[in-house]
Amino acid sequence: MVESLGRLYGTPLCEVDLASGCTRPPASVRRRPPAARGAATGKEADWVTLYALPSAAELAAQATEEVLREHRYGYRSKYIIQSMKQIVAARRTPTAAPTGGASDAVRQHAVAAQEPFYRDLLAMDAASAQREALLQLQGVGRKVADCVLLFGLERTDVVPVDTHMAQLAAVYLEPSSAASRAAAPARQQGGVKDTGRRGAGGKRMRSQTPAAATAQNWQSIIALWKEKQREAVHKKTRRADGEVREKAPVPPPLASIHHDAIQEGFRVLFGDHCGWAHSILFYYHMTRKL
Repeated sequence: MVESLGRLYGTPLCEVDLASGCTRPPASVRRRPPAARGAATGKEADWVTLYALPSAAELAAQATEEVLREHRYGYRSKYIIQSMKQIVAARRTPTAAPTGGASDAVRQHAVAAQEPFYRDLLAMDAASAQREALLQLQGVGRKVADCVLLFGLERTDVVPVDTHMAQLAAVYLEPSSAASRAAAPARQQGGVKDTGRRGAGGKRMRSQTPAAATAQNWQSIIALWKEKQREAVHKKTRRADGEVREKAPVPPPLASIHHDAIQEGFRVLFGDHCGWAHSILFYYHMTRKL
């Protein structure tokens, strides 16, 4: 997908001969959709064109939803255009280089830091502040924002979470039995806490406590999600020939509390580079599913 953005809107950099490693200027490059492997004949089949990734301004000015959909961007098409326009609209006189640790990040990202929106992100000390800024962009949710933090802003202790990562967390961050037992009352009583005292008639007295106020550590949150996954209802579909097939269960939804809990669990297990550990486990998980 990134390659097609370059072909559509980026600047041609050079052509490379995959067989020899030789390069040549892209003087006669004509922008065209990627050809299927083996479609070209002769020695030209070994040459590929490399493109620069288009800037936010280039995408905002040139990209159209129709063309992006033709190149399989689907529902992302309109979000790409809208978010690029937001970034360009935020342009103003570049701020002075921030002091402290953030200035090192600016120097490492010298080219990208010319974009005021990105420069402001680099100037923020807290990952949470950077995340909130990214969430203001159209189509950007928690997972995408955290991917930008990990891969684009060097927040190596951030773990992007989706259903696949939640399933991995349920396996590799297996909560202790004590944590599972601690999670049970919150699930069964919905925030009603047993005081342990008995009132008239010997009945147990319970105090009403808001569910949000119930203190839960990351282990018990993951334990609750894992149990809901076990209880997930299997969807059934009926084929044209009348045969009923059972699909895989629909995983329970993920809220911010799950993102936070899974990130904390990975941080406890893998430390400050848990984001890269996530990448290895994610690749392993996806290749096993193929």
